[in-house]
Amino acid sequence: MKCMGDRKLRRRFGLATRVGPRELFRVGRRVLWSTSLSFGLLVDFEEPLKRPPPARIPVIMQVYDPGSFTGFKEELSRASGANSVELFGRQEYCDAGVRSLYVSVDESGGPIYAQWLVRRDDQEALHNIKGDLFPQLGEDEGLLEGAYTFVSARGQGAMTDGMAQLLAAARDAGDRKVYTYVAEGNIPSLRGCANAGFEPDHLRLVVNRFGIRKVTHAPVDAASQARWDEAVSPRKPAKPPAREASTQEPSTS
Repeated sequence: MKCMGDRKLRRRFGLATRVGPRELFRVGRRVLWSTSLSFGLLVDFEEPLKRPPPARIPVIMQVYDPGSFTGFKEELSRASGANSVELFGRQEYCDAGVRSLYVSVDESGGPIYAQWLVRRDDQEALHNIKGDLFPQLGEDEGLLEGAYTFVSARGQGAMTDGMAQLLAAARDAGDRKVYTYVAEGNIPSLRGCANAGFEPDHLRLVVNRFGIRKVTHAPVDAASQARWDEAVSPRKPAKPPAREASTQEPSTS
């Protein structure tokens, strides 16, 4: 028990020295007093899987041992601010032994995209560090969690491609449903999930008050559905600015 407490203290100290005072203040404020809303998204395999366009770089998701995977630590050595917070969270999953980590790497072995496909038999380690943040998975249910696109591969469509592959792996392993959670304001991730076939299933409200967290779930209401529809709707091309009439004589040179 003492060893686990020491590791947690070391992680927090490392976070404090890496992210800088501004981001550290934001993290502390979220723990002390914050309210956040996320979409609980679902893919039900009773419907055919979507086949999104492949990424603009090769993405091949393979199982990795989280205990020996060093990609998050290496990226953390070059990261700062909010990206460091995200990486510390992913490394925490590795340290806690959350299994079923999938990673895609490039030709040189550099990581492109990573995510966990947590299944019912693998969920204990996740709940040990996240408590009731995620629901207990039932029989034939899975959870996609911990998505991370490495900086060198961003903007290439790796997330949607990788998630689609993991959904196919879950279906082939016998799962009937797969969930994931995305903050309602994270528009790029909502679009990526929608392109992979996810639809809103419920809402998750997380309220932190002086370090005490309360997690509740609710049906998707009309307002949240409208936010989802707006977030994932195809983006219309921007109209070119109107050309102003010239007040000068045309050049004759």
